[in-house]
Amino acid sequence: MNYIGGRIELINKAIYSDFKKLSFYITEKFMGNSSLHKHGNSYLKNYKGDFIKEIEVEAEPLDAIFDRVTKINFLKIDIEGGEYHALKGMTKLLESGKIETLSFEINKEMLQDDWILLYEFLRKYNEMKYYILNNNGDIISISVDDIFKYSELPNVIIKIKK
Repeated sequence: MNYIGGRIELINKAIYSDFKKLSFYITEKFMGNSSLHKHGNSYLKNYKGDFIKEIEVEAEPLDAIFDRVTKINFLKIDIEGGEYHALKGMTKLLESGKIETLSFEINKEMLQDDWILLYEFLRKYNEMKYYILNNNGDIISISVDDIFKYSELPNVIIKIKK
């Protein structure tokens, strides 16, 4: 449909830090809010009328495709609280320099207990350049410490130099 059919491979699995089966919480009304973390009461207050269904999904790390990939120009992950486990599961890809630019969001409420784990993980990668997009679409340089002063950022960008 978007003229990319011959250049993609669809893998019906969740991205995670390990190979395993996970509980996944599908939000039926606001599908984009589905997450590997069970939604708390504040979610149900903010998204009245939504219903959450728990399913089980197969998961694997992105490093599972490491040998099949030579270069990823731009990787966007938008996985509602799963960012820590996704990044942890692509450590080889990050360290190899195969990924040029990575974009993701942070949301403290969705990350739950993984908030501090994501912060500690990103602090290990000080050689990478971190940016955010402002409301005008400008790319602004930022430190990891400053990223985590926000409870929510829709566009965190990492430029990976190797």
